[in-house]
Amino acid sequence: FIKENGQTIEVEMMTQCEMMPYSDFDVACEDGCKIAGVQMVRKDFGLKDGKVGASSFIILPSKGTSALALLKQYKSLLNAVNDARLVNSKVDLIMPKFKFTCGGSVQSTFVPLGLQSFFEQRATQIFDDAEPFEDVIHKVAIALDE
Repeated sequence: FIKENGQTIEVEMMTQCEMMPYSDFDVACEDGCKIAGVQMVRKDFGLKDGKVGASSFIILPSKGTSALALLKQYKSLLNAVNDARLVNSKVDLIMPKFKFTCGGSVQSTFVPLGLQSFFEQRATQIFDDAEPFEDVIHKVAIALDE
């Protein structure tokens, strides 16, 4: 990979060649000029009994398109993604292996939904021998390693 500052970095890659939903399209800036070509595939995970457990959309700039230029047109990119028609195609997918984690408190989301009692003394009325929760943490981890 070549970073914006011109520095080259090496990363471990994964490859996959199979039929998957695919589309390529252009993204226009808000005044209508073309700024980037985009390729998108839908990668399905957790197939069980013919049903998909989860999907991710992998959106990559076409060769010669700056990822930074694409991200600067985030709203236009989202509109183009929503309008894209995916066609089942043979795709040679080569991309870096990665691991991503994020998480944090969801208390600020729960309280407006009426769940403030979990964080107050009244939690003991909901659960036997319960202490009020100090916080609720939600964490997500995604590892893509073939």
